[in-house]
Amino acid sequence: MNLILQGAGPLSAAAIELLARHARAKAVEPINTHAVRLRGAQPFDDLAQQCRDAGLDYAFMPEGLKLTDMKVFITDMDSTLINIECIDEI
Repeated sequence: MNLILQGAGPLSAAAIELLARHARAKAVEPINTHAVRLRGAQPFDDLAQQCRDAGLDYAFMPEGLKLTDMKVFITDMDSTLINIECIDEI
């Protein structure tokens, strides 16, 4: 599996190195200044907390599949895609 890491700004090399080591990634492939692909990564217990601490979003993708291959994007809106709770506003 590949682990995709993405941040709101340029990624910290130290954070990427730490996550790559913990995920036992075979290679780190830059996607752009805000995202990297960790090839051959393995899930580990502290992944969510480390990504949260580094301000990163993450997702596992099967080998050979790219983000551009995705046709549908589904997410929870409230405080995820937007900064407010929609139900409170309604």
